[in-house]
Amino acid sequence: MNRSVKRISITALGIAMYIVFTAFFRIPFFQNYYLAMGYLVIAVYCYSIGLPEAVLTGFLGTVLYCLLFNSINGLPGWSLGNALISFCLYQLFQWYKNSKKGVINTVLAIVAITLITALGIIGIKSVTEVFLYRQPLAVRVFNNSHAFVADAVTLYIGFAVAVRTDGIVSRQINR
Repeated sequence: MNRSVKRISITALGIAMYIVFTAFFRIPFFQNYYLAMGYLVIAVYCYSIGLPEAVLTGFLGTVLYCLLFNSINGLPGWSLGNALISFCLYQLFQWYKNSKKGVINTVLAIVAITLITALGIIGIKSVTEVFLYRQPLAVRVFNNSHAFVADAVTLYIGFAVAVRTDGIVSRQINR
């Protein structure tokens, strides 16, 4: 199969899996927030597949999910935040894959996942919503802090899944 066609197909599969996991595999977390299992797909793509595929899965998956199941209200901030999260996670996971595995590096990766998620959700999503909806930053940060915690927890799980499935995913992708 042509390499470009393969990469497009893998990206389309990631976007579809992100939408399905986010829409249909929800774990209630806090009030009306839930663990969005689509982040598992983003984590695996960031760890095992590649930067363009991971960022497009995070960004376009969120855009299409919002258009199909949610509303356009959360679309701009959430999709931009997820693009940044995907980009940064890819960099982090490449470092982790090439580092000595151990408790210290794993803890550093978890701390970095927390900071990356905060930047994407509390930072990018909140600032985008301040400009679009003219709400005070403190209100947006407070509201998005719940989503940040839920998304960070899901990404911790996604990190563990990605590490455990890397060999299988890499073999299937590189066939």
